[in-house]
Amino acid sequence: MVLKVSKVSVLLGGSLLFAITACGGNKHKVLTPEERLAEQLAIADEQESSPSRGRWADSEADSEKAEKFDPEFADHQLRRATLNAVDCPNTLPDDQKKQFKPGTAKVQIIFQTDGTVKEVVIDSAYADTPVGACVLRAYEPVQIKPYTGTDETLEREIELKIMTEKEKKAAQEKAAKEAKEKEGK
Repeated sequence: MVLKVSKVSVLLGGSLLFAITACGGNKHKVLTPEERLAEQLAIADEQESSPSRGRWADSEADSEKAEKFDPEFADHQLRRATLNAVDCPNTLPDDQKKQFKPGTAKVQIIFQTDGTVKEVVIDSAYADTPVGACVLRAYEPVQIKPYTGTDETLEREIELKIMTEKEKKAAQEKAAKEAKEKEGK
């Protein structure tokens, strides 16, 4: 016996089957607004009491992160830049090394409240010289923690001279020792 099925009956049967599973397969009851609110409050209480409160738990706005200016942290960051700055005369080409006059440079570093360097100024003895430009480049990328208030200015006096390899190594060891002592306090 051959059963003849028309396209219309297959279409109607499929639609009926879809409607039954789509509408009748849901076992959740419809919540009243009060029940929905109570369920959402329970979920919120559960999330608050869990140790990990989601991906936004540790995030803060920049204004919440910002604290008072931390001179110790800024000093630590500037010491690193100073190690690069004092080496500037040694980066000169040989013909310019002969013309270089050793001395002490006074440098002002001005920080903005977002923690970036706003401006670096070097005293007139080294302004507009290759060594002065190198010193400025050494301090410009320094970053500290954002802080509240106004711009902060820190000053450094650095000894600029052409060092022998032995002097370079001794200066690096001294700076590393000072950094360890400072961190140990």
